[in-house]
Amino acid sequence: ARAFPDKLFIFPHAGGYLINDFMKICHFQANIWMDFSFTHTNYGGISKNPLPLVEDCIGYALKSKFNDRLLLGSDYPFFAQEAVFDYYREHNALGMLNDNFLKLCDLFMIKSS
Repeated sequence: ARAFPDKLFIFPHAGGYLINDFMKICHFQANIWMDFSFTHTNYGGISKNPLPLVEDCIGYALKSKFNDRLLLGSDYPFFAQEAVFDYYREHNALGMLNDNFLKLCDLFMIKSS
């Protein structure tokens, strides 16, 4: 991503145990977009046994300077989309994540023309 700053990159799943590394990359690279698929489901607040660090990082990211480059991901059909929807609704982030997706679509159309 650093070598191609004019290209858009999407980093899905955003890290699991390495969530800090993914957040650092997204923080410093404006061409990185990411979602927390699987990470929020297996390690975060949707998990039956969440890692506090993961949940804290997701909460931080949703309020960070790079929150306009976060996307909603669910890993459907492997995990229930309803749980993910409820999770982000509880974080008051659904509108932002939807807006981010539309912004990414617009950017993709501009860059590919």
